[in-house]
Formats: sequence, C-alpha cells, structure tokens
Amino acid sequence: SGVAGKLARQEVQRIASIHQLGLKDRPNPKSRDVQYPKRVLFGLNSDNEGLIKDIILQSFQKRS
Repeated sequence: SGVAGKLARQEVQRIASIHQLGLKDRPNPKSRDVQYPKRVLFGLNSDNEGLIKDIILQSFQKRS
C-alpha cells in the first residue's frame, strides 16, 4: 500500500476514466493530445442482463 500504491491506483483510475468517457490525454509527455473513443470498460448491457436472468432462472428450474 502506502503512498506509491495510492498514486498507482489514482493513475489507473485516471486512465480508466479517460477511456470510459472518451476524453483527451497525452500517452507520454512528449506526444500530442489523443482523443480516445468513448467505450465501456466494465459494465452490463441488456444482452448481458438477459443472459444472466436466463442462467438464474435455469438454475432455479434445475433445483425444482
């Protein structure tokens, strides 16, 4: 943990936010700003939710 661990977590969160929200960032200090496309790094969409519901319902049916 410590200070180094906290700084590393903050940097990971910053990079994840840039990609999640589609923001601009410099990949390294000497490069120009890059516009990243907005993309979901983690989450559920309606297809995932339907699949999860089906799996749960099937597991209950097997127990009956």
